[in-house]
Amino acid sequence: MRNPSGSFPTRLTSLQIPLTDKDITMDAKKISSFLAAGSLTIAIAFGSAAAADLSGKVAETMDSGGYTYVLLDTGSGKTWAAMPQTKVAVGDQIKLEEGPVMENFTSKTLNRTFETIVFSPGKIK
Repeated sequence: MRNPSGSFPTRLTSLQIPLTDKDITMDAKKISSFLAAGSLTIAIAFGSAAAADLSGKVAETMDSGGYTYVLLDTGSGKTWAAMPQTKVAVGDQIKLEEGPVMENFTSKTLNRTFETIVFSPGKIK
């Protein structure tokens, strides 16, 4: 992304990803919550713009690579979500912030592919 002077910005303050009918915009605070210090990885394979209802009972959880992965039982189905590493336990009732949905996401640290997973900035308190 070049700025009007033609050079690249020295600091990333927001990220906008155009989709077919919606845009995802993340401010710098949310972007930084997904990034390990000194590294930036952006993967674009969104199935839909954002998951609307991310609340339910934790059916499964694991930590890996600085992230916490949870399988949420929403009452109408189960949804995988990932967030910056957070303390949660099986049986906890949690609500997560909306985030981009990725299909066929492979976690190298877990050596596992998730058919669909939501990347949330974190829990709603």
